Amino acid sequence: MQGKNGRAIKNLSHCITIGEKYHSLPDLSRAYFETGKFLSDPSNKYKELNGHPAGYYLEKAKTMFEEMDLQWDMGEYRKFESIRS
Repeated sequence: MQGKNGRAIKNLSHCITIGEKYHSLPDLSRAYFETGKFLSDPSNKYKELNGHPAGYYLEKAKTMFEEMDLQWDMGEYRKFESIRS
């Protein structure tokens, strides 16, 4: 991995690993969301992380936001979805 995108994907992967290890659900859900947004960006060459595409991470984030009733995060998710559509 090289360049800014390589560092970004490495950092996102690390955030997910730490969130899962310590069961930090709000942080983990936000890491999933950021990963999904990053992977869905057409300008970057990465389309999957750990064998999963952007949609996988976005759906996990949305589910967790809803389960934890994270209203602000759901608002950000809706904004992203409206831009993406």
